[in-house]
Amino acid sequence: MPHCEAPEPNPAGRPRSWLDGFAICASALCTVHCLGLPLLFALLPTIATRIDPGESFHLLMFAIAVPTSLFALLQGWRRHRAALPLGIGLAGLSLMAVGAL
Repeated sequence: MPHCEAPEPNPAGRPRSWLDGFAICASALCTVHCLGLPLLFALLPTIATRIDPGESFHLLMFAIAVPTSLFALLQGWRRHRAALPLGIGLAGLSLMAVGAL
């Protein structure tokens, strides 16, 4: 049966809160993510040989990437007035178009 007590103080003398637990969980998830992502990238070629989404998948991804990327690039340009990121982003979208089409 749970009992209600004041939170146990940590070594610094402050009471522990739910925020400490949240931070521990976030750190653990970060560790899993950082260890798992390289493994996923290493397995992607093997997975791709077994699952073929077809050519329409690339066109769909391109159709989603263009408006979202243009929105982000234009918002960044409006805020910072820096042409270099805009130019690099447009060059990247152009290369994506060549690859997808």
